[in-house]
Amino acid sequence: MNFTRFLVAGVLFLASPAFAVVPPESQDTPLQNLAFGSCNHQGLGKKFWWNIARIRPDAWIWLGDVVYGDLFTPAMRAKAYRKVKNAPGYRELVSKSYILGTWDDHDYGYDNSNSSFGGKELSKQLFLDFLDEPAESPRRKQPGIHAAYRFGPPGRLLKIILLDQRYFRENEGANADILGEDQWQWFATELARDDAELTLIGSSSQILPWGGKGEESWVLYPKSRERLLELLRRTPGKHLILSGDRHFSEISQIPLGDGRMLVDFTSSGLTHAHGLFFRKDRNPLRVGKRMVKRNFGMLRFDWTRVPVGVTLEQWGTCGKLFGSMELP
Repeated sequence: MNFTRFLVAGVLFLASPAFAVVPPESQDTPLQNLAFGSCNHQGLGKKFWWNIARIRPDAWIWLGDVVYGDLFTPAMRAKAYRKVKNAPGYRELVSKSYILGTWDDHDYGYDNSNSSFGGKELSKQLFLDFLDEPAESPRRKQPGIHAAYRFGPPGRLLKIILLDQRYFRENEGANADILGEDQWQWFATELARDDAELTLIGSSSQILPWGGKGEESWVLYPKSRERLLELLRRTPGKHLILSGDRHFSEISQIPLGDGRMLVDFTSSGLTHAHGLFFRKDRNPLRVGKRMVKRNFGMLRFDWTRVPVGVTLEQWGTCGKLFGSMELP
């Protein structure tokens, strides 16, 4: 696939040889695969990017914690992003793949930070600079960094919705909100006009699993979690959640009540995993085994099938495939 030139909002941009630009709203060639990951400490190694680049994913999705910049000055945060961006293996990946992303607490502000963080506008611009977001992009001007993308022609159309769980986030509680009303309305609109064969929903934290004690997940926002699930119940089509944050990989699922299964595929972290710490962490929704190694996730699409066939793969950053599951 040639990713040198993209059409963005009707304007043609020429990509630099090192870094791709924002993906187009439409693309004639469907994505055959994509990879995603989260939790990448800028000081804990970067050679693993060669193993990801070797697989040649058509797209890469960041699901938060691109860097760990807690309480960094803007200059220090920018330096951390440059360290990731200039890693030779990452440059190789970006030269061949679309790069998309949303943030989480450590690249947004500090651990467990929410809407009260005073530096979020500056953090937003630094994060979008890292993604090479064009100056004209709506993400530069809107509150928050949520975004939606479309890949492929009719009949082989993939939609990707990336949520922002930091900019509007309230303090956790039974009736607390995680997305903010404007983003909820935007999300509902994107789902209502969705004509894709498959829609991916990118969430920096897990939506389905109940999570471990003290761990961030949508279960700490039960009203928001139920609102999201109700939106998906009312929206026909095939949806798949991609999530990060937990420093391990697992696949969870629940029935939506109409014969559809909703799957949450978690991949974390790229540079550090916490095996012993989560040994007693229970997840009754888990399918298969949890992978407690440094990892990234991979999705492969079979567009010859109706509905589209999807295979989920759990890869170690060492370049080894540890597990896979074909969606029903």
